[in-house]
Amino acid sequence: MLVDRWGEMYYLGMDTNADNRIDNPEPEGPKAPAFLNTSMMVYSSGPDRDPKTWEDNVCSWR
Repeated sequence: MLVDRWGEMYYLGMDTNADNRIDNPEPEGPKAPAFLNTSMMVYSSGPDRDPKTWEDNVCSWR
């Protein structure tokens, strides 16, 4: 199992229907589009180890 530098697991998303689009797991807001234009995305929960607090999450699309 791969873990981030804080010992937490990575979260992965993959485009399974080849439309090069993945639902954005980040809550919608001014900085977060509804979809990511990519075939794969990765994020970790960041230093606070809580994946629901997006301010410190480390994301492949930002």
